[in-house]
Amino acid sequence: MTSVADICCGLGGVATAFRLAGYRVAWACDLDPVAREVYAANHGVAPLGDLWDVDPDEVPEADVVAGGTPCQPFSSMGRHRCWSDRRANVLVPLMRLLCRRRPKVVMVENVEGLTHRKKGQGRPLDLLLAALSSCGYAVSHAVLNAAKFGAAQHRPRVFVVGDRGGRPFDFARLERRPAGRYGDVLEPRVPAGSWHDPSRYVLLDPPFRPSPSGVILAAYRPGRLREGRPGDVGTLSSHQHAARVYHPDGLCPTVMSRSGLGLFRVGDRIREPTVLEVQRLMGLPDSYLWPCGETRRRLLLGQSVHVPTVEAVARGIAEQLL
Repeated sequence: MTSVADICCGLGGVATAFRLAGYRVAWACDLDPVAREVYAANHGVAPLGDLWDVDPDEVPEADVVAGGTPCQPFSSMGRHRCWSDRRANVLVPLMRLLCRRRPKVVMVENVEGLTHRKKGQGRPLDLLLAALSSCGYAVSHAVLNAAKFGAAQHRPRVFVVGDRGGRPFDFARLERRPAGRYGDVLEPRVPAGSWHDPSRYVLLDPPFRPSPSGVILAAYRPGRLREGRPGDVGTLSSHQHAARVYHPDGLCPTVMSRSGLGLFRVGDRIREPTVLEVQRLMGLPDSYLWPCGETRRRLLLGQSVHVPTVEAVARGIAEQLL
């Protein structure tokens, strides 16, 4: 069976996706002990610790090295500090691993900010591509939105695939699926404390206007307009993130680890999403095991990958490169 090494493995989203595509996990690593505990509970593999401490000569062989490397250095939440953020330095032990063990394929996932140019530094993506090329890989990359792979979530992410055999990876051949709706993941019953006082919000009248991302604004909290934005209160861009209330007929915004998802409207009522609903938005099964509390669970989910999107890439790797 084709094997994958799961670096910066987090809660196990990449492992879930690759296992669904027919791979087995050879080994995994992550510096977060809580994430390692969740991973072991669901995949039967005890991850190693920090990739910096992994000796390439001591780990099992793997056909593919895959992982979602830390996104904070390149995200808006991390203020795009790029290579000045020490978490970005995981590129160094990754290249050491690739040059020493020479796996057939490497896959890296990260936020879209990897493609943004930073003054005086260029695009962080260019350094990643150059490093992989220097290790002997023919590299291809694309921005894939989870909404194109069945998600009820707007989640654009950069995927980089490198092949040691010199073959380009064709992202256009990946199987797409229609987007879901935010309402598809909702639980029929939720704790009473999930509901907010609707009198604190302005409810917009239908028809609602979907944004270009597919997210629909259904209400907003007054007094929190964004500076320098047009005064059309019916548009997402006019309101601060925390003031927005979304409609379940559209997509939900990108699940993030720190800021949450915001609120959504059901009829004339407003509530926050449950942790199980967030889990469903990330494509994980309801049966996933959580040996940790809800706060940590939400944080790990925001740091993870959308499972069906990664599964499509994993299947494409198997079909095109292996």
